[in-house]
Amino acid sequence: MDRMMKIVVRDLLKHNSLVTREVVSILHDKIIGCKSDVVELDFADVSFISRSFADEFHKMQLTLDAKMDIKIIVVNAQNDILQMLEAVKRTQNANERSGQHFAHLKFDSRRSLKDFLFSI
Repeated sequence: MDRMMKIVVRDLLKHNSLVTREVVSILHDKIIGCKSDVVELDFADVSFISRSFADEFHKMQLTLDAKMDIKIIVVNAQNDILQMLEAVKRTQNANERSGQHFAHLKFDSRRSLKDFLFSI
């Protein structure tokens, strides 16, 4: 395999917002076609990614790394995009979760539920 390849995401996908999981499959096919060990994805001019896109992108990164030893490097991404990718990474990796626990509430009647909801 070649050492490094650069893909300009905006040029490949022709959108500045990446919102569907299906878009990741286009990226995946292009990355596989590069036959490179390291792929640099240039997110310049991409202004938004959805949680769905970020989730599927994260899964793709893990799969390519584990099965094909392909590393993906994200460059020129806006802060919002980096934050979304990081948020997905934290929630997808169980060992990196913060361990927050939520209370389970039970109410004997609709009235007590209503009273509780109005109190918050």
